Amino acid sequence: MLDLVIEGLGAGGDGVAGKGPERVFVPQALPGERVRAVIESASAEGRRARLIEVLEASPQRQEPKCSHFGACGGCALQHLADDSYVGFKLARLMGALGQRGFKDVPLAAPRRVPRASRRRVRLAATRGAGTVTIGFRAARGHAVIDIERCPIVVPAIEQIIAPLRGALPSVLEPRTEIEIAITATATGLDVVFIGITAPSAEFRVALAALARSIGLARLSIAAEDHAAPEIIAVNSSPTVRLGGIDVALPPDAFIQPTAEGEAAIVEEVLSASKRVKRAADLFSGLGTIALPLAGRGIAVEAYDSSTPAIAALDDVARHAEQGGRLKATRQDLMRAPLPPTQLKAFDLVVFDPPRLGAEAQATQLARSRVPAVVAVSCNPATFARDARILVDGGYRLERVTPLDQFLWTPHLELIASFRR
Repeated sequence: MLDLVIEGLGAGGDGVAGKGPERVFVPQALPGERVRAVIESASAEGRRARLIEVLEASPQRQEPKCSHFGACGGCALQHLADDSYVGFKLARLMGALGQRGFKDVPLAAPRRVPRASRRRVRLAATRGAGTVTIGFRAARGHAVIDIERCPIVVPAIEQIIAPLRGALPSVLEPRTEIEIAITATATGLDVVFIGITAPSAEFRVALAALARSIGLARLSIAAEDHAAPEIIAVNSSPTVRLGGIDVALPPDAFIQPTAEGEAAIVEEVLSASKRVKRAADLFSGLGTIALPLAGRGIAVEAYDSSTPAIAALDDVARHAEQGGRLKATRQDLMRAPLPPTQLKAFDLVVFDPPRLGAEAQATQLARSRVPAVVAVSCNPATFARDARILVDGGYRLERVTPLDQFLWTPHLELIASFRR
């Protein structure tokens, strides 16, 4: 065992003692605290330890909101007082920008979502000899932590955990494990069991009966992560409302994790769209941004690599009253970004890439003459890289709005406006 003085918080929210390769990362420890810990592993980044006891507590320590905190790996910062929690997230953003040479960044007031607002989660379930354990992965390992309550998710998701636990033994063999993707939609819960196949008609009947018995809107299965789901049962077609229009939700499709976060993103984009006539929505998904822009009378071209998402958006474009203002195109923007010759048609370009960012597309934008760009990002590090490309190409970073829709985690969303 070691007695350590915690000097700061690491990028993952762990307390950090020491420097360089001698650093020790201690989950649930806070700056200024003296703690007792035991080393569990080592890597090139430093050593990882397990907290045994807080010998001298920080005044910023508070009681966690969830009884599963510490064991469950879903949250990292429930023990940190609110003002320090916000400061930690903003420091991560400013640190990422500073590493790319940005100073005096025009920062808007942070926007935050409430508790019990997350509508899209990934759980794990494992069956031993008898009962099923269902919950999130452990904070330091692969084990599944059985949960009853979760202060982050919407009530509909929290309330389905116990029924799922009771129903899964009918379809899971002993000593098997699956992932469960759950999305709360306007018409009920859309669920995908990942890591399971249906080898027989009888098994499909059993899965459909499970979906009916616990009241799922739709149940699908997928043999592995990223595989196309097979729909097993539809009791109520899942839809999400985007820009005032109901959009059919493909199984396990991406939507913003909270409705409140989605509304904040749309509001920021619309505020940058005044006097815009033509816009491009890159990495558009189902049209979270494209549909509100089209609803403003703006001609919008949406691009995304997901075939199901583009098909759903194209269906809306053809049948909803968009007046021909919306066009949806499947394109892998990571491999084939829009070049300046296409970008010159737009007054505004919005891009909302995955965590890897949009380096290739930012490079093309930097070579273009598009007057205004809005970037949405869930990764400050890759955002800062892409922002540097845009600014070096002649754009001015006008404003960055932090958005905390990943409560009590180290992650931070942001919306940024650029103008030539």
